Amino acid sequence: MRTLLAVFLLLSVGCRGLPEPPPDAFELSRDVFVQPVVPGAWRHVSYRRFPTGMFPSNGLVVRTSEGALVVDTAWNPAQTAKILDWAERQVGPVAAVLITHAHDDRLGGIEAVHERGIESVALSLTAELARRDGWPAPTRIVPSGFSLEPYGIAGEFFFPGAGHSPDNAVVYFEDAAVLAGTCMIRSERAETLGNLGDANVTSWPDAVRAIRDRYPRVEVVVPGHGPLGNAQLLVHTLRLLEAERP
Repeated sequence: MRTLLAVFLLLSVGCRGLPEPPPDAFELSRDVFVQPVVPGAWRHVSYRRFPTGMFPSNGLVVRTSEGALVVDTAWNPAQTAKILDWAERQVGPVAAVLITHAHDDRLGGIEAVHERGIESVALSLTAELARRDGWPAPTRIVPSGFSLEPYGIAGEFFFPGAGHSPDNAVVYFEDAAVLAGTCMIRSERAETLGNLGDANVTSWPDAVRAIRDRYPRVEVVVPGHGPLGNAQLLVHTLRLLEAERP
């Protein structure tokens, strides 16, 4: 199975220890917490140990008229089960988990999703790459621009083009103006582009611009790793991409 070891060898941000969760967070275990983002949306954060230390990954839990919608799993099934338990208790039945690309920080816990009979949603390429790398494939294949209305919320699942990976999608929640940029968008603390093992740095800038053009109203951006930000994270990512050019 594919891992993200390369990213941790490249990153210089502090990940030697496991920090305390933010004061407003709900700590589900020492390596998992859920933090409010806007009313009705929470960031789920899980940690994994690598040679460089513990490193976090972000996802989302969002309240809808049908219950809860989750963006990405945690690193592993046990962590994911804690997030699903919390969502079911505090938000409502989990209608689906959206898988934004086929890396272990996005679908490493997919077995816990399927064990509960919860639908996992992804692009066809993500399903193909998951099977190639030994992961269970998502159960529902959707096209880019897939509307989230069947799950009781305004928004969409969108593929802007290859960047961090060939299949990296983003999720936009219209009413809250929240963008789950995942690993396509870098946090303000990131000084590099991170894991480039599957990246296409040539098309990545155009993909970021496609996100910016499609969603002119973005108030909160949840990057794949690191703290929350706003639309300036797209600008920051473009600057990092410009610096990467020969």
